[in-house]
Amino acid sequence: MGLTGMARAGRAETPAAAWPLGKMGACASVTLEGERLTVRTPLVRTACRLTFVGDAHYATDDARGELYRQYSKRMSGGPRDMAGLRKDLERVKRSGGQAAFFLGDMLNFPSEAGVERLAAVIRQAPLPTHYVAGNHDWHYEGLPGAEVDLRAEWIKKRLLPLYGGRDPMGYAVRVGDVKVVLVDDSTYRMLPEQVAFLRRELAEGVPTVLGVHVPLYVPWRRADIFFGVGHPDWDAAHDPYWEIERRERWPVDGHDATTYAFWREAFAAPNLLGVVAGHIHAQSLDCFHGRFQFVLPKAQPREVWITTA
Repeated sequence: MGLTGMARAGRAETPAAAWPLGKMGACASVTLEGERLTVRTPLVRTACRLTFVGDAHYATDDARGELYRQYSKRMSGGPRDMAGLRKDLERVKRSGGQAAFFLGDMLNFPSEAGVERLAAVIRQAPLPTHYVAGNHDWHYEGLPGAEVDLRAEWIKKRLLPLYGGRDPMGYAVRVGDVKVVLVDDSTYRMLPEQVAFLRRELAEGVPTVLGVHVPLYVPWRRADIFFGVGHPDWDAAHDPYWEIERRERWPVDGHDATTYAFWREAFAAPNLLGVVAGHIHAQSLDCFHGRFQFVLPKAQPREVWITTA
């Protein structure tokens, strides 16, 4: 069954309960040409140029990571030198970009060396640059524990320098007429405080882009479980990588009501222009209920140009 179906026994109520979602979104048109997504909306007066990149998967490490080598070994084959990322940001600045956003999995594991170098890239960037975590950034494969606890532990131990003093679970950045709301959905499951945060930010009525790592579910993407936030089939039976990644398996009963509430808050807000995400390593664009969802390719910057209709 699709979103209009009934919730299965023993599970939280699916997004079906949100229908109808309310007002259509305010995107008059959405066009993808080359490396630029152009969004036209009557909600803005001045054009806004945003750049997003995710899934660079740097495996930067040094001798300090020896203690965790058994947990980083499988993911140790990624690139280590971040010079290319610096050049990308310089190019974005020269072309008129106003802000850049890293949407997770910039690192393959939370090594001290990797965090230090990525923090330096963010700090020394020629334009404001912001970060939210992906599932690999905080994950040493094979360490025991629930994912939500491991995320909290390794954000506190290692990743905090990447956030510029902001809340790692969610924060907002204003760029001209547009607000970019970054929320950590790297476990696929949302926290009650994240739902409340998104609700508060959207209630201000400012045209908003939501930046996350894991894409939100859209009905015609049901065959792809990695459009996972709000996906009605996200559960233990559909988890393909838990053994390879040596992590906690997805829950038998799937998503809880909190994650579905986050999905509803996003897609019901009339001022949400759309969502930008990563995680899947393949570019795609969907328009759902008057809002876009743009999934980034692996490690390649993409511009989102928001202008008046």
